[in-house]
Amino acid sequence: MNGKHFLLLSLTAQSHINPTLQLAKILARHGAKVTFATTSSGHSRLSDLPTVPGLSYATFSDGTDQESNESQDGKKQVVFDDYLSTLGRVGPQNLTNLLHHLSNDASPVTFIVYTVLLPWVAGVARDLHIPSAFLFIQCAIAFTIFHRFFNSHDGLHAHNDDFKLDASIKLPILSLFTSHDIPVFLLPDKHDLDDKSFGGHKFQSPKEDYLSWLDSKPDRSVIYVSFGSLLVVKETQNEEILQGLRESGRPFLWVIREIKDEELSCLREKNCISEDIGLIVPWCSQVEVLSHRATGCFVTHCGWNSTLESITCGVPLVGCPNFSEQMTNMKIIEELWGNGIRVKENEEGVFVREEIRKCVDIVMGEEEEGNKIKGNAMKWKSLAIEAVKDGGSSHNTLLNFLQK
Repeated sequence: MNGKHFLLLSLTAQSHINPTLQLAKILARHGAKVTFATTSSGHSRLSDLPTVPGLSYATFSDGTDQESNESQDGKKQVVFDDYLSTLGRVGPQNLTNLLHHLSNDASPVTFIVYTVLLPWVAGVARDLHIPSAFLFIQCAIAFTIFHRFFNSHDGLHAHNDDFKLDASIKLPILSLFTSHDIPVFLLPDKHDLDDKSFGGHKFQSPKEDYLSWLDSKPDRSVIYVSFGSLLVVKETQNEEILQGLRESGRPFLWVIREIKDEELSCLREKNCISEDIGLIVPWCSQVEVLSHRATGCFVTHCGWNSTLESITCGVPLVGCPNFSEQMTNMKIIEELWGNGIRVKENEEGVFVREEIRKCVDIVMGEEEEGNKIKGNAMKWKSLAIEAVKDGGSSHNTLLNFLQK
């Protein structure tokens, strides 16, 4: 690995940071020099970055560093489309400046790896004659759908007024992908990003000792609920989730992002939730929770990171997909892997308490369907472990990448 210096670039959404940082650590442990870079504004919100020999950190400006657009709670709120527009305008020059700065080092950057929503990075790399690669942090089937969509294959076409919501796509092994299954932002009027913000997320541990709480529970008895680091769940949906969990009669650990102490107290008092039955926290280490012996199922938004983490831990899934490629992931989970079940939405797009309770009961129960799902979860866990061992498929793929 002498002379190789990888620059890995990612936005600071947790679902982007995690896989990129994991790759950075792996490359460094194989002897490469690695610089992990993200935006200045995002880097300031990250804590407990890993210390690995050969791995260093850098930042570049995304154009929002000095903005003072504050929401009522004092956190910076940037409309996502506007943020990407600003980043695409100022990012190339700021990244070029960073690369020139790194080139003054004894080991200039020899390869760039970038993740989604940073397409302009390839142009910067090309202009500076640096090889680059795109780290796709979603599933390969989603990538195939994107490719066919933008190349107008199999009846899927770029956005226009004639686009039909009943368009479908056929891929090997799986049944037809309909509008219910494909990444939602490929559909007209189905990607309302204006009501979502980018920024203000802090990745830190809560005060509650959730691991001690899990230690007090029997094996495979706890329902773990989390909808990722980006989605803000509406109050009506939270109410349905809560009542579905209560009606299941099982202990639950529920992550509600950035919930305030007074809101949490009000929620507990209003619904008579004791910590013995349900623990609600603003953040947790998901891998630690999924690895814990007490965790019996995962009620999830089906983000790709969460999906992979549940597989490697052997935890069956109860899927409530919301946006992005989560619908596609859910189809794979249910039809191909068989390690989870999908919660059906009502006409308003809400996952109602009866459906949540029913799906949890199936997965946590001892009937044939639930046992089959749990068995498949353990099967895929074993396969995942084999893939990353020396000589495994994932291990060999990484070595091939390093040798090129």
